[in-house]
Amino acid sequence: MKGRYPDSIPKETVLILKGKDNPNYKNGGHVTKLKLCLQCEQEYLGIENSKYCSRKCHDVSQKGKPTGIPSYYKHGEANPNYRHGKSTKQDKICVQCGKQYKGIPESKHCSKKCADKSLKGKKRECMMGKNHPQYQYKLIVHCLYCGKRLRKRIAHVRNNKIGCFCDVRCYGKWLYKNQIQENHPLFCGNTTRYENFTNEKKKEVKELDGYKCVKCGNETDLLVHHIDGNKSNSLINNLITLCRSCHSSITFDEEKIDYWQTTFTNVRMLSC
Repeated sequence: MKGRYPDSIPKETVLILKGKDNPNYKNGGHVTKLKLCLQCEQEYLGIENSKYCSRKCHDVSQKGKPTGIPSYYKHGEANPNYRHGKSTKQDKICVQCGKQYKGIPESKHCSKKCADKSLKGKKRECMMGKNHPQYQYKLIVHCLYCGKRLRKRIAHVRNNKIGCFCDVRCYGKWLYKNQIQENHPLFCGNTTRYENFTNEKKKEVKELDGYKCVKCGNETDLLVHHIDGNKSNSLINNLITLCRSCHSSITFDEEKIDYWQTTFTNVRMLSC
């Protein structure tokens, strides 16, 4: 026999064999024999590889021997934290309340409560106000809408739009009051340039062109384009129907602007 299985039986068939035909069969359980314990020298029933009758005999035999197991599995003198059966606690007096207690040599207080009380004043002195490591200087500012006096951190005022306001409500009211028309940062300068460019005029231009794009003939997603690019000139001679894709291609094609202007002007003159 070589290895685990006999030479006469292939390894593939061993898994199929059951009961007494399997070479690993052990009469329904572990094979036990009458053996002699190496520690207490008493007879016991054990498997083939066992040497001790109990865990207690095993631990006694291993005392003082270096093993590769962790320290929390080592017992007695084998454990590095072994104190030779003596407690390291001593009779001490609490620094805070003056009571006598048993503690390790490094301890100074009988409980966590006394330790917190002794450190309470020291923590307040060294961790309050400017002595705190996360302390930030605060500025005194006035709300730009209601004028209320506020104390804000420097970073909050610099990096936040609402830093100079009480809350979001004051900020919204200030925007509504101050950033309208000319005061708005996106104001273009002429609010009446689309005054004559009404929906009725757009409908009239689309009827002239047969509700089709003049360039490609598309009948969906139609827009009305200013031929000369002047938004305030909303006369019918300056308007023409285009689809959205043709309108964007013509608007951003600066090299052929003059060509398209002359072409659309001729188309509009023929239709009118």
